[in-house]
Amino acid sequence: MPRVQIGYRHLSDRRLAVRMEAASVLASVPPGLLAAEQRTKLDEVLAEYRTVQLLNANRPEAHLNLGALHAARGELEAALERYRVALTLLPSFGPAWVNLADAHRAQGHEAEAERKLRAALEQVTEPADVHLALGLTLVRRQRHAEALDQFRLAVESDPEEPYYRYVRAVALQSAGETETARNVLNEAHERFPGHPDIAALRRSLQNGR
Repeated sequence: MPRVQIGYRHLSDRRLAVRMEAASVLASVPPGLLAAEQRTKLDEVLAEYRTVQLLNANRPEAHLNLGALHAARGELEAALERYRVALTLLPSFGPAWVNLADAHRAQGHEAEAERKLRAALEQVTEPADVHLALGLTLVRRQRHAEALDQFRLAVESDPEEPYYRYVRAVALQSAGETETARNVLNEAHERFPGHPDIAALRRSLQNGR
């Protein structure tokens, strides 16, 4: 696997930030795809990664990073605990709420994921990512009208992020609201003319696909 070979080389980089990034990328690779020497080196750098994060254990970002590492390795209960610690430190920390919900989703608990995201909306000050995550959860739960409301709220919460507009347009198209999707895309294209996904979907709808 090219990703493994490239990442493995960077595990020995003299720069700490490069080693940390390589370790986080390789954390999700199944152990069976790594040679014994690669597994040993990865475990060594992952231990270093954990140590670095724990040096900042008073910051929610450190626990978010450790939670993401556990999640990448399939250790979902450990990931949930780290996200809870992050939220104890800073209840308004949106990324920890989103990752907490995603870990519940990965366990097959979509209802609990929805509950966590709705709780997040009562805490966070920048809710765009929470609205997006809640919209995707509602799509998976076949509640498409509610999902569309959440995608709209994501755009309204952060109008300078083109991705939210793109996701909203995709959802509108999937719901059969093609004309509204075209209007969303036309406005998005005017505001972000260089965005490739918006431009491609806009062309597709213009051509009647």
